[in-house]
Amino acid sequence: MVTENEIGENLWKDRPVLVTGGVGFIGSHLAHALLRLGARVILHSGCVIGGDGFGYVFEGGHYAKFPQAGTVEIADDVEVGSNTTIDRGALGPTRIGRGTKIDNLVQIAHNVEIGEHCVIASQTGISGSVVIGDYVVIAGQVGIGDHARVGKGAVLGGQCGVLPHKVVRPGETVWGTPARPLKEYLKQQALAARLSKKMEPRERDASGASPKKRKIAKTSAKSRRTAKNS
Repeated sequence: MVTENEIGENLWKDRPVLVTGGVGFIGSHLAHALLRLGARVILHSGCVIGGDGFGYVFEGGHYAKFPQAGTVEIADDVEVGSNTTIDRGALGPTRIGRGTKIDNLVQIAHNVEIGEHCVIASQTGISGSVVIGDYVVIAGQVGIGDHARVGKGAVLGGQCGVLPHKVVRPGETVWGTPARPLKEYLKQQALAARLSKKMEPRERDASGASPKKRKIAKTSAKSRRTAKNS
């Protein structure tokens, strides 16, 4: 069990926390609500676990708050970086699977399900009800739209954007916005670079001659010198 010495200062204790395993570490300035922690969990200072999800209903010309009555379940050997936020579910739980490592400054919305042994880098935002399989690698500044599904072993490249309800297949590597297979993304980048070069204005010298005309003039001058020497 986590002892008092391993719980940082300014921990909110107004709602129940259940630690189901052995020693972990809970940093300071941690908010929690109906939180279930596994064994050897590390929660770094400044992370917020169990805050309200971003849920509202538009009626009567204004937004009304939808009650967020769910929980957060964090399995064994999970590490959560500083200033990361994991919202509790609207009705059911938000789940983080065993062995998953989450960097600083990551946003995980309500009812997200993250599998086992995933790695999520900084400044990633995961919208509500996203399902992420086991062994997924998510690079920095990735955005994932609501209800998207990321298959087991997939890799999401830096700054890529997965659209809402999109399915990333198991083992697939995607990049870009909207996210697409890596080979397709690289081909499109190469094509864009070639088109950009073709559309660049032609350089001209002081006389106004284009590169093509300068090359012709240079070749002619070289030919005249060769003929003179012979």
